[in-house]
Amino acid sequence: MQTIRYLLKSIVILMMIHFFSGSALGQDIEAAGKLYEAEQYNEAYIEFENVYVKDPNDLAALCGMAWCKFKTEKLEKAQAMFKSILRKQPYHPGATQGLAEVNGKIYGAFNAAWALHYAGDYDGAVAGFQSILDDNSRLMPEKELWRVFLSMGQTCYKKNAPEQANLYFKKSLDLLNNSDAHKGTGLILFDQKEYGKAVEAFVLSLALYPGQYDVASLIAWCQFRNKDTEAAITGFEKQIAINPYIADAHYGLGLALNQKGEKKPAMEQFYSVISLLPGYLLTDEFYSIVKSNKEYEPLYVDLGWALYFSGLFKESLFIFEKGLASDPDNAVLLRGAGYASYFLGDYDKAILYCKTSLSKDDQLIEVLEANYSVTGLMYKFYSDARSTMAWAHFQKKEYDKAMTHFNETIRLHPQWPDPNNGLGWIYYSQKKYNEAEKAFNAALALDPAYNDAYNGLTAVSKARTGRSGDGWKYYYLSQFDKALEEFKRISAQKNITLDEKQSAERGLGWSNLKLGNHKVSEKHFNVLIKQTPKDYDAVLGLGYAQYEKKDYSNALSSLKIATEGFPLDVNAAIAYGWSFYHTGKFNESLAEFKRAASLYPNLAEPYRGIGYSLVKLGKVDEGKLNIIAAINIFPKVVDNDVFTELVKAEPSLKELYITLAWSYYNFALYQDALRHAELIDVEYPDLDMLLGFIYFGNKQYNDSVKFLEKFLSGAPGTEKGYGKYSDSFYNLGWSYYYLDNYSKALETFEKFSRLHRDDDIFAAPYDGMGWNYMKMGNKSEAEAFFKESLKRAPGFPSSLAGLKELKQ
Repeated sequence: MQTIRYLLKSIVILMMIHFFSGSALGQDIEAAGKLYEAEQYNEAYIEFENVYVKDPNDLAALCGMAWCKFKTEKLEKAQAMFKSILRKQPYHPGATQGLAEVNGKIYGAFNAAWALHYAGDYDGAVAGFQSILDDNSRLMPEKELWRVFLSMGQTCYKKNAPEQANLYFKKSLDLLNNSDAHKGTGLILFDQKEYGKAVEAFVLSLALYPGQYDVASLIAWCQFRNKDTEAAITGFEKQIAINPYIADAHYGLGLALNQKGEKKPAMEQFYSVISLLPGYLLTDEFYSIVKSNKEYEPLYVDLGWALYFSGLFKESLFIFEKGLASDPDNAVLLRGAGYASYFLGDYDKAILYCKTSLSKDDQLIEVLEANYSVTGLMYKFYSDARSTMAWAHFQKKEYDKAMTHFNETIRLHPQWPDPNNGLGWIYYSQKKYNEAEKAFNAALALDPAYNDAYNGLTAVSKARTGRSGDGWKYYYLSQFDKALEEFKRISAQKNITLDEKQSAERGLGWSNLKLGNHKVSEKHFNVLIKQTPKDYDAVLGLGYAQYEKKDYSNALSSLKIATEGFPLDVNAAIAYGWSFYHTGKFNESLAEFKRAASLYPNLAEPYRGIGYSLVKLGKVDEGKLNIIAAINIFPKVVDNDVFTELVKAEPSLKELYITLAWSYYNFALYQDALRHAELIDVEYPDLDMLLGFIYFGNKQYNDSVKFLEKFLSGAPGTEKGYGKYSDSFYNLGWSYYYLDNYSKALETFEKFSRLHRDDDIFAAPYDGMGWNYMKMGNKSEAEAFFKESLKRAPGFPSSLAGLKELKQ
């Protein structure tokens, strides 16, 4: 028996036209469809019903009957029929669309009123809801009018009209005892401070819907406001037991315990709020409690710093100053006020607070903050009142005072990078670039991840380039010929500064290196090294030049120094690792490649080096895993003569051609993928699938069909999740589509959908069927399947594009 699906004009009715010997059912349902197209809905209904009476399992006939009822405005009957179909076949397109159309008619005005509510047009929303009640011919069932009154109540509550809201909540409750109306009534009573009555309403709401966390919390708040302290404590404790991470319950419990006179446990709850959501304590109620209870004053310190670390500097200053009003000599509060003032840009106030804090206690523990640099590595930021005061003076361009405080901080805390960094910026501002560079490097020696020191070195480098900046502009645009000419021109000038001369020399070294002039680049780098033996940048360039010349022994010496100067330079680490590898020092190369991988985990080259080193050390399986990692990041890194030689020496690596083929496929490099797939000479059950995918990607659809049909001949009946068989049916279906073989494409996509009869959640097969029906000229059927696709994946681009094309 063959099944042909089609949809009648402008509607979504899924029909099954059955062709088999001796039966006229197919002709009968087709005749009914023609009557429907002619808008003769009563006659069509009779024809559909005749078919359905003969075969009660014919859902297409029942769907036709439902659509006829819909067209004749018999919505409840249509709704019942559509629901009956969906109980038998949950994803029936015609019934799904039909039910949506029915609901759209029944609830269209209701939803439009809610749209006005969400847009903030509360008067318009109330009018919209009222129009439903005033309409004697309304389609919304009488039994659901309680929702209309409820919605009017909620809207009036939003527009601050409690009397109207209360009236509508009562009318809703007259029609149906519902939790939301009781909740709305309770909120009004709570706002009116009638806490006892509010509790009664909330209890009724909770009895109908016990899962309302917010209502349970509101009951505890009512009890607290009504001075029923014990009940409030119990209520808040229950809420905390359910979810210990809600600041509201901890705050309420703290207030209730305070009201009971239990100061210590109350304070613990306030500390919990500070750790969860410090802004929750920014209330007059809390300030009043602290003001009248001295034992709570330590909270100001923790609350102020919690707000500071949350980036709420204005609020943190407010709290620190509140604390200082009652404890003006508190060094911690003074320091906090200084920090907050600094970040608010009030440097005079910051200096005053920090200076006063130091005068009260200059032995306070340092403040530790953590951040992440551009390298992705965490760096620690230590500071105190003295260093903050130094930065405030720096911002005011009072460099002498700033330098004094930074130097004093270095004396007291020699392990901190920040004061060295501060000195670097002072020297930079004074155009003392050598001193600035030295200070920034001193900061990095203490913490190699300290980001701002790198910013400082970059600023120094840019300042030094001077007229050689044009050369560097071409260099960073990869126009190395132009860069070389520009650096030569600048270097030949007589009136350039020493910094400009060195910058041009450096540019000559790097430009020649990029152009492959390795001996010339060595010469320029050596000039710089002779002037400054620990010019790490020049040493690095020299090491690269030696490496490119395959002078690995000398490269090792240079790169050793360079990696000490640039411990976070992953390219230097990689070159250093390969220099070890090519000199047969595989343990050393392994260690350096591992260090490179730790610096930049998403780069392929370190894993290639790790893998090759491990293979050379006899750890083939472990090496293979690392080579696979490199291949999956970027296959061309591995695909070279070194790999070929490694495979010859270790034949078990041949299976990596499978990984290379798949990786090239994933990068859409299909010719490379095919080249490696053809090198596979180990047993691989999915080889036909791989070749089919590659040919599909390369738009060689006949070859794709050949290999995928062969692979899918062994496909199982079902597949859980979107696996290799799903992908294969998908590619096979589209291969037939692009070959204009739409009947085979449809057959393939139908097989694809049957593969997921136990987890029918994927849009792809329905989308594929939609496009094929469109190509076959069956627009109504195409529309149904596009919509079926979008039910499973709302916003699915291909199906949206299909619907758009249908409308054109």
